[in-house]
Amino acid sequence: MMFGVLLSVALSMVLTIVVVRLGRFCCEKQLWSIYGLSALLSSAAGLMVQKVLPRWLALPEDRRSLDNGLGMIRETWQAWLMPQFGDQWLMGVMAIMFVSSLLLGMFAKSFRTVVGGVVVGAILLGLGCWMFQKMLVGSMYFASSASTTSKFAYVVVPSLTLCLPWLGQWQWNRRATQVGIRATGEGQETVHDSHIYLLSVLALTLSGTLLLATSGTLSLALQLLVFSALPVAWMVEACLPHRKRSRPLPLFAARTFAGWLTASAGLLVVLGHLFAEVSLGLACLYAISLWWVPWLWPSNKASTIQKWGMALLAAAPALIAAGIAAGIAAGTMVAAHG
Repeated sequence: MMFGVLLSVALSMVLTIVVVRLGRFCCEKQLWSIYGLSALLSSAAGLMVQKVLPRWLALPEDRRSLDNGLGMIRETWQAWLMPQFGDQWLMGVMAIMFVSSLLLGMFAKSFRTVVGGVVVGAILLGLGCWMFQKMLVGSMYFASSASTTSKFAYVVVPSLTLCLPWLGQWQWNRRATQVGIRATGEGQETVHDSHIYLLSVLALTLSGTLLLATSGTLSLALQLLVFSALPVAWMVEACLPHRKRSRPLPLFAARTFAGWLTASAGLLVVLGHLFAEVSLGLACLYAISLWWVPWLWPSNKASTIQKWGMALLAAAPALIAAGIAAGIAAGTMVAAHG
């Protein structure tokens, strides 16, 4: 299992770096779209490795053929394209969140008004309810003995949780209007050194990984680890020489796809609460960072001290939640083994 995890993370990082590096030479004016392509390809490839490789290694040696491996890849891909139940919906939900994040970034000028925020929020909430209803059908939450109120709560509350990153984006766009920051894709040519603040996104995903791993859901923790590779790869690629100098991430690209990573981390933690042992209190504490990370993203006018301060503040709730979960798990282990 450990080999498959390391391979999935390494593949995700390498693919991200290669795609963005090629994008700098091919279509640098639309670099934000290259970041989006790298996010989709690398996350899908990493998750595919985690889904297929353990099953392929579990086969008898005489059946570990390329044809069987390709067959498993096709089966997994078909399950993602035509999900029927449970975690088969995971990739579809993440794809919808990706498109939502991209559209919110591209049309931020309309989104930052109060009316626009209410309309977009209602649409995202409706999409979330539909997705969670599909994911929870057949589970104990939708058993015949469950009340209508209970079913309603288990669909609406997780959907509201996943709306927190979009709420943070809306608040950032409102603040951007007041201080004169260009918040739309039209400002993509403006570069912004987002390395410091991408560390808060990395802290958020790694905290979620630890929270899930110490709460009895290792499979979801390892999937979130794949998404942790993306901000690392973006920072590494941006530091590589490009025409004899390093190139920081465009503000629009960094904020848009960091918002998607935030939402993806929230989705996996929500599933960890629904299907594993992530406590409601720790999940709620973690959810504060889902809201703060997009909201507290600094402007290109912020000083280095302000960037560090806002990055630490945004990630603090997630770090605290992960620390408490790890402490509880360690205490339980010590008590069990004397």
